[in-house]
This record gives sequence, C-alpha cells and structure tokens, in this order.
Amino acid sequence: MAGATLGGIIVWLSMRQIVLENFLKQYPQVPQYSEKNQHYLISGVNPLYYLTDGTQEEQIAPLAASLDWQPIVGSVSGNIVHMVSSTGGTFTAYAVTDTTKVYGLTAGSVTDLGYPSGSSNLTQNCYLAIGANSLFMTNAGSPGQVFYMSLPQGTWSSFGTISQTSGVHIMEPFSDHIAISDGTTNQSNLVKLIDPTSGTPTILTIPVLNLGAGFGVTQMRNFNDKYLAVAFGKVGAGGIATGYPQNYICLWDTATDSFNYSMKVPGKFIDMKVVDSVLYVAVQVANDKTCIYQMRGTNLQKVFTTQISTISTGVRAGVPCSLFDFKNYLGILLSSNTDLAHPVMVYGNDESGGIEFIHSSGRNFDQFVVDYNGNLIVNEYVPSGNSNLYYYVSTGSIYQTILYKSQWIPVKNLQALDINYDSPPAHTGNSINVTVYGRGEDIITGSSTTVLNPITPTTYLNAERTRLDVKGFTGDKVKIQLSTAGNDWGAIIRKIVLIAE
Repeated sequence: MAGATLGGIIVWLSMRQIVLENFLKQYPQVPQYSEKNQHYLISGVNPLYYLTDGTQEEQIAPLAASLDWQPIVGSVSGNIVHMVSSTGGTFTAYAVTDTTKVYGLTAGSVTDLGYPSGSSNLTQNCYLAIGANSLFMTNAGSPGQVFYMSLPQGTWSSFGTISQTSGVHIMEPFSDHIAISDGTTNQSNLVKLIDPTSGTPTILTIPVLNLGAGFGVTQMRNFNDKYLAVAFGKVGAGGIATGYPQNYICLWDTATDSFNYSMKVPGKFIDMKVVDSVLYVAVQVANDKTCIYQMRGTNLQKVFTTQISTISTGVRAGVPCSLFDFKNYLGILLSSNTDLAHPVMVYGNDESGGIEFIHSSGRNFDQFVVDYNGNLIVNEYVPSGNSNLYYYVSTGSIYQTILYKSQWIPVKNLQALDINYDSPPAHTGNSINVTVYGRGEDIITGSSTTVLNPITPTTYLNAERTRLDVKGFTGDKVKIQLSTAGNDWGAIIRKIVLIAE
C-alpha cells in the first residue's frame, strides 16, 4: 500500500507487484508476456543450481551464475578438427588437429601422440574413432588412408585404401564394427564397415550401403546400437552436400546392402546427435531460420525454432559439431547476435520441467566431447593460431557473468524494482546492473531506455534485497535487463519484483 494526501485525508492506493522468478526457461519463441512466459533471455547461468547444490527444498530456480570453463594445461599444434571420447586407460579423450597431429587428453593435460602418417599435412579433413582397443584416424588424400594405433599409446600404422580423395571420411562405431564413409573421388555416397577385431583391421567388401550417384554423407550417428543414422544430401562443389532440396536421413542396421528406413530432411541438414537416447537433428529450414527436430519412430518431428539466434554451421568446412551432449541435455552451438558472441544453448526436459537457457558465450567453441569420466571438453577455434582447450568444472571459484532480459511486461505507473539475491556484491568490481526499457504513448519518442543505479558492495540496501528507483519511468510496457559484473562472485538472483499501481 502507498499513501497519498487528498484534502487533508490520507488515501491509501493499492500497489501491484509483478514477480519475475523461476528462471528455468527462456521463451524467445513466444515473445508475449504471461505469468508462465516471463523470460526472453537467460544467459551465463545454471538454472538447475537448486538441484545440484544439495538444497532441493528451494523449488524456485534462481538466476545463479554458472561456473566458468577452465583451461586445460598444454598446447596443440594447429586447430582441433575432431575429438572422441576414450574407452578407458591413460587418456579420457583424443583430438586431431588440422596439421594431422593426434593428442591424448585429460581434463588437466594434453599429450602429443604424433602424426599418423609420420609428418604434418595441413588439412581439415581428419576424423577419429575408437574400436577394439585401437584409435583410428582417416585422412583424405590420393588415395585416402586409414591409420590405427593400439591404445593407450602404440605406434601408428596404415591399412587399406579408400577411394574418396576429397572431403572427410566420417567414422562412427556401430556394433562390433566402425562405419566409414567412402565413394568416388569427389563424393562419399558409400558407407562401408571396418572390422577392427583382427590383428590388422580390414575394410569389408560386404555389406556396403550405396546412397546413389550424386549424393554424399554429411554425418553418421550410432542410434542406440539399433540403427546407424546416416545423413546425406546432393553434393556440390568439392563433394560437399549443400542446399535445401535433397537432404535425407536413413536408418541402417548394417545387415544388408540396403537401409531400413529413409526420411526427407525439411531443409538444409546442419548436424545430428543422440542425447539421452533421443536423436536430435538441426535443420536450416529457411534463410535465417533454424529448427531442432527429433526422431519419433521413423519420422522427424519439430521440437522448437531457435529464435534467440540461428544454429551455427561451424567456423570452417568439414563436419560440423553444432549439437553436443551437455550433462545429458541437448547442447546447441548458436551464431553470434547483438546480445551474445558464440552463444551455447542448453535444452531439455526432466523432472523439473522444460529447460532452455544460454549457458555461456564469448568463446569461439567449435568441437565438444564428453570424455570417459563424464567431463565436457571443448575446443576454442583460434583463427591463424592454435586451439585452446577447456573443460567444464563441477566446483570452483571463477564464475560467468549473468545477462537476463524479460519479456515486454504490461505495467501501469511503475514505481520501483526490488532485486532479491542470496548475498549482495562481494568484492570491488562486482555489481548488479539494471536497465529498464519502456514503450508507450506517453513517451515522446515512443520508447525509452533508463539505466538504474548499480548495486555494488557499498550501495546495497541489505543482505537480501535492494530497492531501485526507476527514475520517473513512464510507459505502458517495460522490459527489464539485468546483468552482473565480476567473475570472482557467484551471483544468485532469487527474484525481480516490479512495484506498480
């Protein structure tokens, strides 16, 4: 209640509170405010903080700053073009760079495993796979070659030849074999099988999946050990599948020379990934519009459109890594926009309901792998340089900064904002910064931008809440933007309260 004086009599005016909380999911796809659709953008946070810190009684998910990615000690020669998880032993993952050098990785170190061919060869067309306790690497050439090394760290050898001399020979473990794409000189329209179990691995002559002349494989995924999912499309220059009209995914059990099922991709194929037993497919359905689909039976069903930004197609030619496994949720690498640089989205559903948020931004991530111990290892592409490697930690003291934007909220006579937190900014350089954007007929220009006083270690109200003056805000609709500063402070914003008539 607020009091006003009229003719010497105090008249109490009823004040309305609009509470923004439960920061589990952003809704850029539906830009219209409601009590169930409050948040347009949630970035730099872990909305499942309340499930991971041992305080499950906190049923409202806060804006909790996520821990930041930590660098892996060690350097690589060139930029990493592919990574795979190990099956145990000395290293938890492996990587190959565009110099064809292979490395063994852990969450804390990098080990040089040499050049499979014996010398450097500058190319982006390398790919890794593991089968029967051996590490395999393909490299396009004249002819193409497949190399293998006994694990954990044997010597490199080559076996057989493959016809395709351009593009990437994609490999994917399936059953007791490793599927490999091959074909003619400029297209990979065949899928063959490598038997890795004999003394020297062999490329089998049967069965062979022939996708037809003029087509090329763009990605392969092991779909729950039941089918090999093969994405393919009409090839263009350089043997790379391009364009919208003819993109397909087939399911092949590898028992015969024919696939079991095939479906048309509704646009240009970007990438696919199996996460929590679900096959997700990223598709560019039109210019500046990308969608996530999932396999339902033998059909593709749209899940959502990525309205905050389009899905990234990668920073270079070759096989993209736009989709990845983020703690058993779907990770999506997005394109940069006016708010965020190289954002990484997380999407999923579990007991807490649907989640969708931007986990991090600012680093040019390009390859992702969940290693043998469950750590998420990522590669940052460095133009004309060498990759930087990071891993996501479960504990630490370095945090990301938060960026939050609400939907446009209908208001009448906004008076103030209350920012509720677990603790106020802790150190010099830490702050909570709020900007309010307005729209309405009473605003001369039709819109307004008002930067409110920051909340700092010396300007907060109390240990749980600070009230901010909105500096005479006028408008029929308001959008709230909140950001934090300082990576040595794990900011936790519980709720934002709008106080209006």
